[in-house]
Amino acid sequence: MDAHDQATDEFDGSWVRARREQRGWSQSELAARASVSYTTVSDIERGQRPQVTARVQAKITQALEASSDDPATGLDASIVADALTTFAAVLERTQSDLQALEGRVAALEAQGPAQTVGSDGAELSREAAVLELQDVAERLKASLLVAPRD
Repeated sequence: MDAHDQATDEFDGSWVRARREQRGWSQSELAARASVSYTTVSDIERGQRPQVTARVQAKITQALEASSDDPATGLDASIVADALTTFAAVLERTQSDLQALEGRVAALEAQGPAQTVGSDGAELSREAAVLELQDVAERLKASLLVAPRD
């Protein structure tokens, strides 16, 4: 077993909490900055996990003791990259959903007036369904963030 994976002496959860609060960080923010789970931070602070591995203790201590002005301090680059990848996927999916929605609106408009069933099971005229779908499409368009493209 690696020395970093062995349990250390007790890790003072009250010190972790005091230092985290002094920095104005949530438990989630500390967990992200230290690259550990939220549960780990919570358990340590509550004394539910007084012994942690040397690796976890070092990560938390380093995050709490690093200068907040230090540009190297903060979120792990892999966390930021994962967040950006997720955001890009959500944005792409949202744009795809918008295109599909616009296609449905066009198809309903082409069919002319008649009855249809809404997503809640209620009967709607096609005209009402088109208006509702157009409203949803407009709200979706308004909420889309336009990401700068290189």
